[in-house]
Amino acid sequence: MLRQRLVSAGVGIAILLLVLFLGGVRIWAAFVAIAGIAGAMEFYIMVRHSGTRPFVALGCIWTALLILSPLMGANPDRAAVLITSLGLVASFVWLLSRRQKEGSALALAWTLAGALYIGWLARYLVALRGLQDGLVWVILALFTTFATDTAAYLVGRAWGRHKMAPQVSPKKTWEGAAAGLAGALIASVVLSLLLDLPLLIWQALLLGLVIGVAAQLGDLVESMFKRGLGAKDSGRIMPGHGGILDRADSILLSGLVVYYYVILT
Repeated sequence: MLRQRLVSAGVGIAILLLVLFLGGVRIWAAFVAIAGIAGAMEFYIMVRHSGTRPFVALGCIWTALLILSPLMGANPDRAAVLITSLGLVASFVWLLSRRQKEGSALALAWTLAGALYIGWLARYLVALRGLQDGLVWVILALFTTFATDTAAYLVGRAWGRHKMAPQVSPKKTWEGAAAGLAGALIASVVLSLLLDLPLLIWQALLLGLVIGVAAQLGDLVESMFKRGLGAKDSGRIMPGHGGILDRADSILLSGLVVYYYVILT
């Protein structure tokens, strides 16, 4: 299991670095959009297994457009709001055209949830890449998150005793969570120095702490969705990790917090 995780992680990191360094903002946006569509598919498949039938095609298109919205014109936030509004209108039309009216409200809720959870949050990874020095900020967000996940997994697996949220994620422990935060702090400081980011040590520590908390919160949120929908993993595309969402859940919130750190400071 550990070997599978390491191999999958190595391949995934190599692909990420290749896309980040060899492609510009548009290539990165396309990569995130493709991953977002795959994640949305996993999300809606889990929902379908619970007995609800969301509008999968609309949800995937909606997700992709939200992810690409930072590239749309001079006011990408306005574009994201417009896409969300049009998605809602399209959802209403879809509901009215459905033969089976029972469960329509729940289907609409899950369709919207998938698009916003994946599309709205993942758009910040694209927006972050589009900022000045966006490449290094994306690297900081991604690899600090990876350090959080890795430290939490290894320590929790070896020494975890006290359950953190047993009703949401039975394997999560407070020992693992503490190790994840420590990993985030160390990674943030090291990366800020290696990447020559304009961060003082205390700022790198603070940003690492925020990323560590956001990453683990994102992980718990996805675990909550899986628990509520009766799924163990979101998919099987990544051996040892599960699906795209199982790997990207912690990244979604990390991209958001780093983006707002950069634009607000």
